[in-house]
Amino acid sequence: MFKKKCLFGGGLGLGSSIAIFASISSDVIATEGDITTKPKNSIHDFRSELNQIAWDRACSEEEFDIKSNNEKKYSWILNDKYKDSRTKVIGKAIGDCVAGEGAFAKKPPEDIITFERTNPETYGPENWNAVILYNYVHEAINGTAFGEYDKAFDEKIDDVNDLPGFFLKMVECAEQMSDVRKVLENKLKTIEEFYKNEYSLKNIDLTKAVQDIQQYVSALGLAATLRDFRNQKRHYDRNKSPDKLTIDLRWGFNERGEALSMPFYRTDTKDAANKRLSYEPNFRYHNGHLYISGLDIATERFIQETGKWEADSYLVFITEWSKFSEIQDESTKSEFRWLTDRLKGLVEMPSEEVWNKWQKEIK
Repeated sequence: MFKKKCLFGGGLGLGSSIAIFASISSDVIATEGDITTKPKNSIHDFRSELNQIAWDRACSEEEFDIKSNNEKKYSWILNDKYKDSRTKVIGKAIGDCVAGEGAFAKKPPEDIITFERTNPETYGPENWNAVILYNYVHEAINGTAFGEYDKAFDEKIDDVNDLPGFFLKMVECAEQMSDVRKVLENKLKTIEEFYKNEYSLKNIDLTKAVQDIQQYVSALGLAATLRDFRNQKRHYDRNKSPDKLTIDLRWGFNERGEALSMPFYRTDTKDAANKRLSYEPNFRYHNGHLYISGLDIATERFIQETGKWEADSYLVFITEWSKFSEIQDESTKSEFRWLTDRLKGLVEMPSEEVWNKWQKEIK
């Protein structure tokens, strides 16, 4: 039985515990972000950020499902000390992979992912786990081993008559992606040989790193979500349509040109099976920045008779600046802070000046 250890940050005590990832801010991942920094001239330039947000949203649903279904096998991942790891670390890998940025810049499917400007001779278990995570995400989203599924996906775009057959392919693809070792079986030796040859590291054994990442893939249902990111990336690469930039965002549904998110879910109650909070933020590009431009927060209750979740009451419903200003000023309001903490570094809050400019644009 593995002992779970925080996946994020430096100063990790190794011992018999596992250390899953290196810190984005100070270890092997951070240096990659500086290499491909570029001006943000349109919503398309926020492709990585939007995919990080989409993963965070999907992750919030997995968190809620684990708690509401009382899945004790995976309850360890809900501990607050894993929050950055399950959201920001995995999200950064997915977002940059889809966008071809950071460590994934100019990396074709057959390449392995390495972290430049770092010293592998000083890598600890957490660093090798980051190597495995990034290569696993790269293979799942860009790899060539899923050609049969890609063909079925392409055919589905043109012919929706065989939906049962397509959905079966979807399930098969997720099952194939759910085994980290099998996904990487053709690259593990290449990764080991790279570090042995380039850095004279003689005793590399990635078995433990693969096992560590497997725990996260299993607990978070990551394989099925990576399959969806793969699909959406293929869609976007075909025609660069903004509604295909990422999963779980609905584009062009209002006069402001905002992206409307599928709901984030949260529960802090003991009655997680019947009560939850639902967050539906809107995102908007403006003058080189990505903003939260609207937000609905509702309490929802599960209705046993219908088997559906229904809104019980609205805590926040932002349609004008005064409402946005009010909730931003209430720094202790936990409902709002929960979402902004998760999305910190990916989106900004609009000023009154920016908000007023938006209003003029739609008049």
